[in-house]
Amino acid sequence: METDAFDLRLALAACTGLALLCAAFLRRGWRDDRWARRMTANALLALFSLTFSLLASEWAFRTFLTVSDGWNITWASRRWHARYWKPVNSLGFRDSEHSDSSRAGRKLLFVLGDSFAAGHGIRDVRQRFADIIGEGLGPAWKVVLLARNGWNTSDQLAALRTQAQTPAAVLLSYYINDIDPEPPTERRAAQFVDMPDGVVRRIIEASHVFNFLYWRARRGSIGNDYWTWLKDQYNSPAAWNRHLRELEAVMDHAAAHDVALSVMVWPHLARVAESRAIAGRIAAVFQERGIPVLDLAGRFGGRPPSELVVNALDVHPDAGVHAEVARLWLDRIAPGIELRQ
Repeated sequence: METDAFDLRLALAACTGLALLCAAFLRRGWRDDRWARRMTANALLALFSLTFSLLASEWAFRTFLTVSDGWNITWASRRWHARYWKPVNSLGFRDSEHSDSSRAGRKLLFVLGDSFAAGHGIRDVRQRFADIIGEGLGPAWKVVLLARNGWNTSDQLAALRTQAQTPAAVLLSYYINDIDPEPPTERRAAQFVDMPDGVVRRIIEASHVFNFLYWRARRGSIGNDYWTWLKDQYNSPAAWNRHLRELEAVMDHAAAHDVALSVMVWPHLARVAESRAIAGRIAAVFQERGIPVLDLAGRFGGRPPSELVVNALDVHPDAGVHAEVARLWLDRIAPGIELRQ
């Protein structure tokens, strides 16, 4: 969607043209009519001021507004990704390269997940829970990130199965939309993020200001619609049974390869209380198999979303939450994994 629709040279030319037009009217239009001249001057001055303000705002939004959103649909969010989504290794993950030599003699921890694990909204990857856990485990361990925006459980399982090396441990970062067979950043987005037609669409595509303001206004209704659909999936026997088989396949893979599996279950951070039952249901699936789980819904209950999420448009966890869950995992889960090795 990012284009060269706005050009500073075009803006300056437009403002200059309006100024010249104003001067021409004042000189030739109503030279002998004081009232008409004054009204014309005021109208043209107002038009010039409005145009200049809009063009200045457009330049400022394009140049300085860099804000992530959960669906990555605004120009501001795409600029955020272009600027901060790094490093990206040769496998396409937002992670450093992990050569065979860097893994040699070290125990491997795979952090498996989606945008929560990849750090959507986090500018510095060192602030993600995966990287903090890596620091906490020390040099004996090597943490490898297997996470991409929009991945669901089947994507994560496929990534785990295709790794050449078997890790000592896997931390599955589970978010409650992992039940969705069509990730929201891909095909699912077309179902809920509907672009208007006609003049409104052209304005949204041409203006950085109106693009941001439109999607900010629509963000609530998009999120509500998707949340309603997501709850329906957990209430659907067919969807739940399909998803349960995916979760069991992850557990079976870990057991077959003697991998210490642990799980971090994330609630909807803007609807913690409402999503607590879903998070608990997922946690119970793993706990029944004796797998250690951090059910974060209980941890974050009672806190306002502003203390948990990146921003009003992006309900991914902020840097403080990443640090908090990393400490939880290191304190509660890591000791048990160390004892197994």
